Parts: sequence; structure tokens; C-alpha cells
Amino acid sequence: MENNDLDHLVAGAAGPLPAPARTVSKVALGLYTRFAVDRLAFATPAAGSTYRALPFVRGIPQRVFTELPAAALDGAPATGQKDDDEAEVAPGRTRATFVGVLEGRKGVHELLRAWEQIEGGDADARLTVIGPGPLAGAVADWAARRPASRRYLGPLPRSKVLEQLASSSILLAPSLPEGRWREQVGLPIKEALSVGTTVVTTCQTGLASWLEQRGHFIVSVDGADFVDRFAAAAQVALREPLRRRDVLASLPERDARIDADAWLHERVPQ
Repeated sequence: MENNDLDHLVAGAAGPLPAPARTVSKVALGLYTRFAVDRLAFATPAAGSTYRALPFVRGIPQRVFTELPAAALDGAPATGQKDDDEAEVAPGRTRATFVGVLEGRKGVHELLRAWEQIEGGDADARLTVIGPGPLAGAVADWAARRPASRRYLGPLPRSKVLEQLASSSILLAPSLPEGRWREQVGLPIKEALSVGTTVVTTCQTGLASWLEQRGHFIVSVDGADFVDRFAAAAQVALREPLRRRDVLASLPERDARIDADAWLHERVPQ
């Protein structure tokens, strides 16, 4: 699933390593992978590009199984909505949801600043934040200052998360890189897709290209104006979310992990 740059993974926050050290590290990891792994199933095309940058890895049998969910059985249309054009503009179309650990690398600080811009221009906008984490107290205080347009629910069971996403127009997922870490896929993105919710996220997820090609909203993390651009993308998405039925129709019939598991354990002819 890893989709980060190899040099960045090796050096992390320490900065670039000398070229000889990078080469030795890549060759050692590539050799180990070549002899220790029989097959490689990549969760995203971006992950495939990362691992294939290692020497010797291209010789391993491999396939990409894009990490997408099947439509949730209790997914869209959202509870209480009919599967017709009227459902697409039902009350609550300006609802946004964030799901995830409340920490810096998930873009929580940027999320709050972006939402302040959004609610200033849309009196009907509502944001729900779900999840635990070190910034939970700060988020709770922030939400309490404007309860008409913000609420913090803390951690919830998966069934309740799906219900919330199914009643929302968009998922906000402003993940940012931190050290060696980069968003690989993002479980909240998968959950949102499974109930037909439009996704607004950053270029960090390995699903970025797939999402952008299907009309979801992808924002680059480069530049000092990231918060402004993320807020602008979210505003457009709130006004014009994708049709829930179209989001669901873009998903596979079954979760990609099932197909990947079947292929990885497929008997190889001797």
C-alpha cells in the first residue's frame, strides 16, 4: 500500500542521504523482496510504482487491485431517501463530515480553518467531526463555539459512521505528509465511497488519480494557500456533489481485498 517516494522513505525527516547510501539501501531491500516474496498485490497504482522502483522487484509476479470497497448493504440512497433525482437534492446536501484520528497529519488544523471560511459563506453548511485523538479537546472546544454549524461526536462504531456518511454530501479528508508518513489509501475514503458520498481530499492518497477521474475533488498540498484551495474545493463539492448512484456505480461488485487475497493464494502450477 505504501505510495511514498523511496528516497523519502529511506531518509525520512533527516533529509537526503548520499547517493551511494540510497543505492545500497534500495539494492538490499530489492534483493530481500525478490527472494522473500512470491507474489505482490498492490493496493493502488501509486503503490505499484513505489515498489517497482526497487531493483529486482519487477521480476516478481504482481498485480494491482485498486483498494476500493463494494457498495455497503446499508449504503445509498441514504436512509429515508428515494433513488430518484429528488433524493440527490434532499435536505442536508450541505452537510460535510470528517472521520479520522484527530492529529496533525490528518490535516485537522487546516480542516478547522477551511471550515471557518466555508461556514462564513454558507449559512446552511454543517460539519460533523468523528474520531478520537490528541486534538479531540481542541476540536470539541472549537465546535462548541458555533454549535449551529459544527459538531463533534467523538469516536463512533462503524455502523454509526456509515449512517453519518450516508446522510452527508461530502467527506472532508485533508491528509498532509509528515516525516516518512503519507496517506496510503484512507479508510474514511473507502467508507464514504461505499455509501455514495462525494470525497474532497488531497493528492496524498494512493486513490487520488482514481477519485479525480470520477469527479471527486483532489487538492494539492503544495503552497501556502492550501487551506484556501481546500475550502474552495469543498464549497464547490457542497453545492454540486456527485450523484450518489453514480458514486456507487463506480465501485466494484466486491471489495478489492477479496480479489487480492484470492489471487495471492491461487495455486501456482508446478
